[in-house]
Amino acid sequence: MRRGEYVWVTYDGRSLPALVAIASPNGHSAVLLFDGVLGGYVGTMPVFAAEESEIPTDFVDLLHGAEVLIAPYQS
Repeated sequence: MRRGEYVWVTYDGRSLPALVAIASPNGHSAVLLFDGVLGGYVGTMPVFAAEESEIPTDFVDLLHGAEVLIAPYQS
């Protein structure tokens, strides 16, 4: 995941397209921007790589530690 890239973010059963606004060089954290509300996040969601995951799309949100799925954006 790189800054400026579009992705699909799924959280609590709801999916939205999102822009990666900030991404760490190692890909372990990012801030996603989107139009809408996902689980109490209004337009912005910080995510971190799930600790024991080797799959680069497994993330958790900052506030709840809940699973966040991130997939490549395809229109």
